[in-house]
Amino acid sequence: MKNRTCRMTALSLALATLMGCATTASIPTSSPALAAAIGQLEAGQPREAAIALEAQAASLRGAARSQALADAAWAWHLAGDSARAQSLLTQLTARQLTGTSVQRHALLQAELANAAGQPAQALGWLANQAVIHAPLQARWQLASAAAQEASGDGFAAAAALARTATKRGDPRAQ
Repeated sequence: MKNRTCRMTALSLALATLMGCATTASIPTSSPALAAAIGQLEAGQPREAAIALEAQAASLRGAARSQALADAAWAWHLAGDSARAQSLLTQLTARQLTGTSVQRHALLQAELANAAGQPAQALGWLANQAVIHAPLQARWQLASAAAQEASGDGFAAAAALARTATKRGDPRAQ
């Protein structure tokens, strides 16, 4: 009886430990400084946002650091410093990205691939996103159109451009 009780106790403790580990995943929390930097990015101040995001990333670890680096890379790209953006991309772990940061990362990689004359790679980055964050939709479609045109698929490029015009409310697209 004593062995059975010990085994049950050990099994219960092991199960409780595993359940505890499974339910305490590390979810990156957003600090007020990160939220302010993202606000700057979305308000059209990419250079200031990039500086703030990069500074925040220096003090973070794990997934939160990768999120901040991806957003900082996007901000540097928008500010016109693609070399710095590429430098930050090498420091992050893409598997740790979630939400809008995944989309910014994919769009940045696609735009860099288009600039490097690699349309197939650009299309690969743009492929698996069902719902695109609203501020990124037009750039996403333009990057897709550029990659499709460079790949020789003029009809798909025209369709992507038409979707962009429709989303922007261009009356010529009606």
